[in-house]
Amino acid sequence: FCKKGHEGVVNAVRADGGVRLVMKDWPIFGAVSVRASQLVLAAQGSGHYAAAMDALMATTGRLSDAQVDAKLAERGLDAGRLTAAYRQDAARIDGLLARNNRQAEAFGFNGTPSFVVQTTLFPGVMDEAALREAIAEARG
Repeated sequence: FCKKGHEGVVNAVRADGGVRLVMKDWPIFGAVSVRASQLVLAAQGSGHYAAAMDALMATTGRLSDAQVDAKLAERGLDAGRLTAAYRQDAARIDGLLARNNRQAEAFGFNGTPSFVVQTTLFPGVMDEAALREAIAEARG
């Protein structure tokens, strides 16, 4: 569901121009999901977080390790190098993922995507129109 709604979220934020989008990597679909998050966060160190995230959000269905590697390669990112970067920064990245998990649980989120707009929680999918409406309501 995150992948289906990603483009709409990005479009709503871009069109508004005054929204700060904070994405929290929260891998909840097993080992491949964790690895994908680790590599995306490792890409941040070289300034390629957005490219890595966009690459994986453009996939369909459940991820496989081979699909993760191939999609990253399509964006010019080497999974082997990202794995090495992850290993060098594993304590920070794994700590961040653990913190994101604790935050999601504290909010009572049961899955992804989930949204917080201002102080209102929206567990579950929001299409672009619903997100724009939530943003407008938050502004009063």
